[in-house]
Amino acid sequence: MFIVPIDNNSNKTFGIIDGSLFNKHNNITKIHSAISNVVSSKQHGDNVLEFLNNVAPNVPFFYYNAEIDGEITSENIIDGLQWMVESNVDCVAISLSSKCYSEELENWISHNSDKIEIYASYNNTLNSFDYPAQYESVIGVGTSEVVNSKDIDVLYKSNNIIVMSFGIKRYSGNSYLTPYTMLKRELTQV
Repeated sequence: MFIVPIDNNSNKTFGIIDGSLFNKHNNITKIHSAISNVVSSKQHGDNVLEFLNNVAPNVPFFYYNAEIDGEITSENIIDGLQWMVESNVDCVAISLSSKCYSEELENWISHNSDKIEIYASYNNTLNSFDYPAQYESVIGVGTSEVVNSKDIDVLYKSNNIIVMSFGIKRYSGNSYLTPYTMLKRELTQV
């Protein structure tokens, strides 16, 4: 899939929930870290933010580090979502997935679906269970091979992305499709 940068023509606020970061990023307007994790190399969140800087250079993000002591749990994601709501974030992308169902997370999402729009990645591999993407009010994002997708999900033929912005950059994975889909849908609505 070839994409070009998206203009920010909206007053909406956007958030990212992911893990620890190695680098500072100029596209983060506010960050919350439950604990200062010391990492020695570039992390998943760094890659997602770098991608977003190429795709939407004028869009600032709220960032929640859901990784505590090397682990991302459902409780940490709930805390991140609550922080996003308290920070008046309109839409959040969670580029994480798990095979583990969490009743607490599903209930939080169900009770707060009118407060925040949630986009979540399906796993890059074929799974029968994939959370939080499979929860009712979440817009799951992935490839057309997703086993149990919902009507509100956004599925692509491929998760290989070529970004034509200040040169050509290649990305691969649903982790990139998720925030891209959020921005594309939210910034291009009429």
